[in-house]
Amino acid sequence: MARLFVAAIVLAVLAAACSGGSKPRLPAIGTPEATVTAMASASSTPFPAGTLDGIPLQLLTLGGDIALPAGLVVYYNVSGYGKGGGPGRLHRAYRDAAGQLHVDPLGPDVAKAPITWQALDVEHGLLALEVCAKGMCASGENVAYPDSEARLFTSADGGITWTDSGVIPDDTFVSAIAPGDVVVCTCRPGEPERYWHFPSGETISAPVRGAFPANEPGVGLVWSREDGPTREVFDWSGTSIARAATPPGGSPQSPFFVASAIGREFAFRAYGYWTPIPRSAQGGSRLVLATVNEQNRTTGAYRWDGGDFRTTVFVSPTNVLGNVSPPEQALGVFPAALIDLAARTIHPIPELNPGLGAPFVRAALVGTFARVKTGADCLNVREKPAKASLSLGCYKDGVLLRVRPQPEQAAEGVTWIAVETPEGRAGWASAEFLER
Repeated sequence: MARLFVAAIVLAVLAAACSGGSKPRLPAIGTPEATVTAMASASSTPFPAGTLDGIPLQLLTLGGDIALPAGLVVYYNVSGYGKGGGPGRLHRAYRDAAGQLHVDPLGPDVAKAPITWQALDVEHGLLALEVCAKGMCASGENVAYPDSEARLFTSADGGITWTDSGVIPDDTFVSAIAPGDVVVCTCRPGEPERYWHFPSGETISAPVRGAFPANEPGVGLVWSREDGPTREVFDWSGTSIARAATPPGGSPQSPFFVASAIGREFAFRAYGYWTPIPRSAQGGSRLVLATVNEQNRTTGAYRWDGGDFRTTVFVSPTNVLGNVSPPEQALGVFPAALIDLAARTIHPIPELNPGLGAPFVRAALVGTFARVKTGADCLNVREKPAKASLSLGCYKDGVLLRVRPQPEQAAEGVTWIAVETPEGRAGWASAEFLER
């Protein structure tokens, strides 16, 4: 279902420097602030070959492999684990200050079983996994298998601790997540789709006809509507915040948005759509990616004539994370990659490929992070750098706290680090129990 492709595009990446031999220079990531902009509508007139809105289409080419850049936390699914075509086991990857790569499988113990659906809002530390806890569960199809049981697990700290929220009914799938809330869809053949709060059962009425709930990276809970060649996103009240349309000559499929999370600001930075071209012996298609400015004018246009191409999130004004299938790869293989628009090159990131299936990038966080490491119960994040200050939360080992750009504070024999909790609250934590 198209709505699930949208809801799934949510989750994260982490980082490292390129090293050794003839590897190319690693594109700089950085964390400049972005201006919040709306998605531009594509031109309503046919675009000549090689241009989009008068902007020349620049060809993207395949560059060399790179290491996962520092300053990123990546969430991705590894295909090949699940039954029924689910997204696969969820992982988080990042590189620490010493250059060590950390790859953490996420989910409760039962999540070693197949994940059938998921919703992610990593900017707010929110994850929802629908797990096939028993039997054979449906994914991507409205089928209820006998003796199957799917359960919903949620996390509010980026995927370290999980709450079992109960059994998901047949023909019901996770659609989106928000603080203290999970939105699901009961989708039965021949019946209208019903969206409701889980587990209360309260029905949700869309403020816009034909819209469905989804998580947009960096924005959170939104309504999304796809109408032929047009895609539009609305805030929860129904106000349009982004729109894109495939121009004549493009694929009849809806365009997709590429969202940008740069620093703590968020902007819709680009949209993309497929255009038909003759397929080579290895298969292939063309993707057109357009960037826009505050005036909704096209500022850049890029095309990839190789294999498949799935972009997920901007991690700087000119760097996009996603999955790209190089022309020589087998059809359906999509290595994780960093697309450098400034250099017009695509760099696979082999570190994220486990060898068991494609590492589908879902979302990314940008910044400097510290990992909680107490060896005990949990670490309190305090409102102020003082032992008696209000606790904003106590976080288990493995939780990542964003490091804020403020000087360390020494008080009461404790070195305090300015951090931000997974929910986005600013506070202070003891450096003794943080791994950086």
